[in-house]
Amino acid sequence: VTFMEGERLLFIISGCFSAMACVVAFVQALLHLRNYNNPTQQRLILRLLLMIPVYAINSWLGIFMKEYAIYLNTLRNCYEAFVIYNFFTYLMEICGGREELVAELTLMPPKKCLLPLCCCSFKPGVAWLRTCRQGTLQYVYIQVLTTVAALILNFFHLLEEGVFDPTKGYLYIMIINNASVLVAMYYLVLFYHVASDKLQPHRPFLKFCVVKAVVFFSFWQSVAVAVLA
Repeated sequence: VTFMEGERLLFIISGCFSAMACVVAFVQALLHLRNYNNPTQQRLILRLLLMIPVYAINSWLGIFMKEYAIYLNTLRNCYEAFVIYNFFTYLMEICGGREELVAELTLMPPKKCLLPLCCCSFKPGVAWLRTCRQGTLQYVYIQVLTTVAALILNFFHLLEEGVFDPTKGYLYIMIINNASVLVAMYYLVLFYHVASDKLQPHRPFLKFCVVKAVVFFSFWQSVAVAVLA
């Protein structure tokens, strides 16, 4: 198999898998739209489902449009941050909404934080819920800011993606993004831990695992690919 034939085969195979992923997402979205009985929750679910074609098309185009990969990844990263915040909002909605959730949280006794802050405790309530929301939302702002910074640095040839050189911007953007996503996921896990009884009837655990896996795997995959490139 020649190099050109291999490229063509890769184009076809990756395109087929991307198309299948988009079809699955489209069917799921269509089913929700045909049974649009709970707009508040289903609107959020549709936003989460849109993550599938965004990732699939981005990955497919990124293979053959390497010179535009940073711009494609910019769109993906911004939507990824948007998805995490929407997932947190979705968890609150299936708990009955903010008012009902706050009413139940205020009746709970103080709880301990999760590792690595297990020596600390907190009282569930309005302030704690606001902290969880802000802890998740900060990732949206950080991701947008670091994405813009990466575009600017790349324009001036100061990014050097995959190069862990302290004189280049990639190392610092990676550290900031990683710290931000860790904070966001910590607050998501903490919220899930506290509201687990309320969430259990809706069985969101697998959805939670998928969102968590997508965020972490995509981040470290992009780092690994950038290093190996």
